[in-house]
Amino acid sequence: MINLHMQNEELFAKNEERFRENEERFRQNEERFAKNEERFAKNEERFARHDETIRVIFELQKRNEERFRENEARFAELAESQANTDRRLNSLIDILRRGRNGDS
Repeated sequence: MINLHMQNEELFAKNEERFRENEERFRQNEERFAKNEERFAKNEERFARHDETIRVIFELQKRNEERFRENEARFAELAESQANTDRRLNSLIDILRRGRNGDS
């Protein structure tokens, strides 16, 4: 009976040691989980900032494309105006040449 009692005490002591080890592992895991939660929160903030940056860049790109379309239309108008000016200038030069040729 004493031998059985000693075996029970040894098992009990081993179980207590395992229990303490498990408690320590659980505590360490809880610390790791808390650190991971902090990391996840920081990553979420970082992702939110990146999403906002991408949204701003997208909006700026849309505005730039609209400006390019407007500028293309202005350049087309300017080219047409330049062509009209060239025709009028050529007509004026022709008139002046004819006037000189007639005076000589």
